Amino acid sequence: MRKIIDFRVRVPYGEFLKAGFYSDIPKRTSVASGKYNMHLPQSVFEGSMERLIQEMDELNIVKAVVPARNAFNIPNKEMESLLEDYPGRFITFAQVSPLDGQKALDEIQRYVIEGKCTGVVVEPGYGPKNEKMAVNDERMYPIYDLCQKQDIPMMIGFGGMLHPSLKLFQPVDIDTVAEDFPNLRLLLAHGGWPYVQEMMWVALVRKNVWLMPDLYMYSTPGMVDYAMGANTVVKEKIIWGSAYPIVSQKESLNKYLNSGIYEEFLDNVLYKNALRFLKLSESEL
Repeated sequence: MRKIIDFRVRVPYGEFLKAGFYSDIPKRTSVASGKYNMHLPQSVFEGSMERLIQEMDELNIVKAVVPARNAFNIPNKEMESLLEDYPGRFITFAQVSPLDGQKALDEIQRYVIEGKCTGVVVEPGYGPKNEKMAVNDERMYPIYDLCQKQDIPMMIGFGGMLHPSLKLFQPVDIDTVAEDFPNLRLLLAHGGWPYVQEMMWVALVRKNVWLMPDLYMYSTPGMVDYAMGANTVVKEKIIWGSAYPIVSQKESLNKYLNSGIYEEFLDNVLYKNALRFLKLSESEL
């Protein structure tokens, strides 16, 4: 049975339980079935970490990556508590906001450089009203600079519905960041959708860019191009993230298994590419 890493999970734990992921189950059920023709897993209905871990074990998901989220009031200190309460099962990313200036850099110092979090997550297009920004906004650059100097992997919300306007997530913007910070490892949550072919170019040319299509491999225009990229030019750059609890890990995994990605490259997408992005060996998991 192949080993699997799920790179995008919001767990039924702490402040996550108060967020819309778990506080409005009827809406979540409607979104999963109406938008993706999928279902919520039992762990969501129960709000149960134990049930989630059981579901992970059934799929041989050996690690799940959990990003904090300021927009939902998920504090970075909770990411460290999660690691302590469930040792060996999760990898956490601390979230920072470019609007916080020095405070954002202090958070990285405390929770990543000196703390237990592995990486940093930013969602510049998902900030407060009238403060949403593009990834190449100058206010983002101190965060990029610190992460590059400290060799910290970064997850960026880029694409999908994380932006109020197409103007804020043009492919050339992320290409500019990748070029300006060539040693900064960048993983793009939502995979830059709908600019799928353009993102293939960025991931191919910029050795420091990986793509996580997550929800946009589920019966979405452009999914065939992600699969083709995983089979060819960016076979080491596509990473699976289920986006749990929006949908179940099991159904998400089945979507990827039947997406057109060749069997010989599935281990890359489901496991090996995550290790490459994190610069980890199997023995370090």
